[in-house]
Amino acid sequence: MVFLGSKHGHPCRLVATRLSRNDTAKHRRQRRRSAKKHGQTPSKNALLRDAWNLLVTNLSEERIAAAELHAIYAMRWNIEIQFRAFKQSCRLGPSLNHRSDPLHIEGLVLASMIFQLLTLDLHARFRRRAGVDWPPSLEKLSDAYATHLQTLRRSPEPVPFDPDPRHLAHDQRCRPTLWQSIVQSLG
Repeated sequence: MVFLGSKHGHPCRLVATRLSRNDTAKHRRQRRRSAKKHGQTPSKNALLRDAWNLLVTNLSEERIAAAELHAIYAMRWNIEIQFRAFKQSCRLGPSLNHRSDPLHIEGLVLASMIFQLLTLDLHARFRRRAGVDWPPSLEKLSDAYATHLQTLRRSPEPVPFDPDPRHLAHDQRCRPTLWQSIVQSLG
């Protein structure tokens, strides 16, 4: 039991699950890389936290088991990523931030939802593709698909959508920044 809140701490349940060695190593690698980029070193507490999946809830253990709670949060995170990809690739912000006819806005939202469904279908096809051992980033795939559709609009001939899988991967390439390259060449 933990208490959250500045004045009257609300009793909450802390659910801690140890991550696999691979996940722990991945999280620590990312933390060290990020700290190094900012000229810092990660704290021991942060590295220790990287081995755990921590959730806080006000639901009792009788109402929901830890495994179910983690499954729900995993689904929620997946939905969050899909929504972020949707907002990013459809670029609806400028269209929705000014006065417009409600039917126009409804048309934009419906067209964007159709685009999102097509992107999710495309993502599922990439995941099932034989020989592909990496799950493509939904955000990168969504951006690439939006760019492709804009290209189709300007092209008199149909152009197949066949992106380079390396550009859709989750992990960043491990290469030095331009600044690091310059410093290395001078040193």
